[in-house]
Amino acid sequence: MKHLTNIDYIGHAKHGDAWSVMYKDVTLNAAPQSAVMRLQSDMVCGLFVNGEFVEATTGRLPERVVCVEITSRLHAGVNRIALKLGPKYFPKMAADETRRSGRWFSCAAAELQVDGKQALVTDDTWLSETDVLVCGQVTTAEYDRFWTNAALWSEAAPAAVAPAVLETVGEEYETYRLTKIPPMAQPTAVAEATATEKDGGYYLAWNGQTEAPSVIYDFGRLEVGYLQLCYRAEADATVELAFDYSEMLRDFHPVDIKEDPADYYSLMAAFCARTFDKLKMTVTLKAGETVFFNLHRRAARYIRVALAENSAPVLVRSAEVRRCLAPVPTHGWFTCDDARLNEMWEKGKYTLHVNKHQEYESCPRHEMQFFTGDATMDELIDYYAFGDWKLTNTSFSLHYEETGSGLAPNECFNKMDMLWDYRAWRIVMAYLHYRYTADDEFLANNYDELATVMGWLIQRMGRGYLIYQTPVRNMLGFDIAVEWTGANDRLGEKPNLNALLYQSLRCMAELGAIKGDPRAAEWLALADKVKTAFNERLWDEAQGAYVDTLDPSYVPQDGNVLAVCFGLCEGERAARVRETLKKRNWSPYGSSIFSTDAHHLERSHQISPMFCTIEAENLFLAGDDDGAMDLIRRLWGTMLDKGAYTFWEYMQDNGTDRWPIPAHAWAGGCTYLLSAFVLGVRPGKNGYETLVFAPHAVCDHVRGVVPTVKGAIGVRGERVNGVMRYTIALPAGVELETQLPDGAELIVKRY
Repeated sequence: MKHLTNIDYIGHAKHGDAWSVMYKDVTLNAAPQSAVMRLQSDMVCGLFVNGEFVEATTGRLPERVVCVEITSRLHAGVNRIALKLGPKYFPKMAADETRRSGRWFSCAAAELQVDGKQALVTDDTWLSETDVLVCGQVTTAEYDRFWTNAALWSEAAPAAVAPAVLETVGEEYETYRLTKIPPMAQPTAVAEATATEKDGGYYLAWNGQTEAPSVIYDFGRLEVGYLQLCYRAEADATVELAFDYSEMLRDFHPVDIKEDPADYYSLMAAFCARTFDKLKMTVTLKAGETVFFNLHRRAARYIRVALAENSAPVLVRSAEVRRCLAPVPTHGWFTCDDARLNEMWEKGKYTLHVNKHQEYESCPRHEMQFFTGDATMDELIDYYAFGDWKLTNTSFSLHYEETGSGLAPNECFNKMDMLWDYRAWRIVMAYLHYRYTADDEFLANNYDELATVMGWLIQRMGRGYLIYQTPVRNMLGFDIAVEWTGANDRLGEKPNLNALLYQSLRCMAELGAIKGDPRAAEWLALADKVKTAFNERLWDEAQGAYVDTLDPSYVPQDGNVLAVCFGLCEGERAARVRETLKKRNWSPYGSSIFSTDAHHLERSHQISPMFCTIEAENLFLAGDDDGAMDLIRRLWGTMLDKGAYTFWEYMQDNGTDRWPIPAHAWAGGCTYLLSAFVLGVRPGKNGYETLVFAPHAVCDHVRGVVPTVKGAIGVRGERVNGVMRYTIALPAGVELETQLPDGAELIVKRY
């Protein structure tokens, strides 16, 4: 059949918690110049090449394809490719499935290409200790969309840097970019232990105590990967592995939580407790002096190993994590004379890195899903910290219609859908990608789908050219979230949703003009009508800001910062918005989602790093450098003061509490701000045909590198006798537009 490929889904039906292995040998006449393995599974599946672990899939998204280079792992002669199949990612779900049906089923599909030619696929010739079941084939449509667009984890070394860039920024950058992250992470300390220290490890044994013997390892920061235990056991032993959810030891010491539907914070605490419990694993350690390797990818700072009740003793000699971080050969860089800002930049970069897997993920601890609203910020951070363009394309190739993908659902789904604003964010994300890369292939592959999303949003508009958000209920009749704030009762005509509607129309008009789409003019005309309605109906003169029509008593940060960012207001009105937010929403810890006196809203005392990034950008563009830096220091500085090594999805509007979900990629916006505005490098024309160099002189000394599709941009700025002197190194042929601070001097180097 023409719609099928020759790649089979093969697997096993298993009982209990047993894992199974399928393997096949491939013979090569010579060592390959290039070898790429693609793997897809419906449950956890580990890939091994010649007995060496390469990577594993979680099986959580049906369309996720792992794509890894294995050139260095193959040799001339016989090579063995093996797939180790396991149960579901969440052990309790796997146990429930086994209880229901008495078995669980797992399958995978894989392809090996050597030097550009297909050398191996999964089919009925693979071997195993039990029968291999063939349960379907990969279709050509699946292959063309998901398999070919999967982001390659490459073994390639970083490309050379132009001498002009190194001369500008210094040799320190060369050392920085060539520094490799070790493959294994080791704990920095033992946080707690109820076990006995023995033989350089911890001896876990029941001796009449009521509390399980355990040891908690502290890795110093959140690590993502696969746990490896070295141990000795006289007999098979059973241990429970637990992974913190909030980077706090209190995760391992639960207290009674009253889940009050009227109290958002109690609901969040209960959610975190349930998720922490869901991520636990109970595993059997086989007798002997050996190593246990966990194929379930996990993210944690603290990891507890506890002896199960009635288990035989075990001596845990060491615990390590085999890191699962996307190898990124190209690096941006930022350093200045303020160590605090340097720490922010690096931790923002790391926060994104732990969410760079086969696509952008919202959080490596649990969600592990692509959300377009989150990834719009992720890609901006990425383009400055790594210069890695491929994950946007890979993320867009996914067609899993969960709540935040931004895909247009069935046009009849007016009431049964979530996160309407993420439809618009999908368009904005695509537009920004094209802005930075001028990737015509990406635009060609995704344009029709983007136009469909635009059509869905237009269908939500009323006669007055704005969207009126009405309650959305699920199949059980419960109200569910309607936008990123998660506020079920924030309804009416809202600045947030309608600012995104306006921007999506403008973005599609520009992209449509590039594609020669006659609808471009219609979208642009409609955007003008939305802008007029937005200013007529959502502006509140008394508040000095845009407000939600159903409840105009508070000032929402999101819609107001977007209105300024997208050009819905300019001049005096934009200035009033900026000042109103400072007066009504700012606290010592950042700018709140809602004005700080809006106590009737569930998130009135939370701060969004995503929208604070946009607010700080507005301040930079308005020439309020002091205000922008003040906001940056309040928010990200507070998180650093509270011990953040990865930044958090939200920040509490007080000086004590932490948000319980660290390592949320959209929170690293400080990295983008410091590179784009303090270093001062931004695209003018699409794909950096024109480079806008507009540094803000908030530091006396600053250096950095911005990777672009045209080549690396190197910048050095130094204050000499009160005058800022900048040097910029950029590729030949890139037009340069400068917006320098008053009195600043500039030297331009071309290469």
